[in-house]
Amino acid sequence: MKKIIVLAMVCVVTAACSVGAKKDLITGLSVANVGFAYDDVTLVDDQNQPLTTKELAMGKSITVAMTGIRNYGLDNGRVFPVLDITVVDKADTVVLDLKDMLANDGQGYTPEEASSLSGTITAGAPMKPGETYFARVRLYDYVNLDSKLVANFEFVVK
Repeated sequence: MKKIIVLAMVCVVTAACSVGAKKDLITGLSVANVGFAYDDVTLVDDQNQPLTTKELAMGKSITVAMTGIRNYGLDNGRVFPVLDITVVDKADTVVLDLKDMLANDGQGYTPEEASSLSGTITAGAPMKPGETYFARVRLYDYVNLDSKLVANFEFVVK
């Protein structure tokens, strides 16, 4: 608790950071952010519709859709977001580990291009029907490593 209070006080003093948390009671999606501000983070299905369940059929996808992302650090007017996705099973064995999914040969993006981002997880081997998995989608800023947005959720493969 003290860490959060200190961080909030630093943000008030600098007036340049955003701190927050969000929990979706239907899907279990929890979002925490420091530095970044955003309009929405949600889980959507293959048809870009909001999820209404924690179940995912084999071969189907869950996308973490992030909109209105702002407060990036700038380097020559460009931003350098980094997006990692990790999925583990109940034994904490990694079944999916995707790093720096937004890498583009160091060119970066305009702030507008990086204001809406997404990461997708597709149920497939080595995932198994009937098993529960835990996903972590982490967005951070390569220019300002203190800025983070982390989305966590669990899902059951059908």
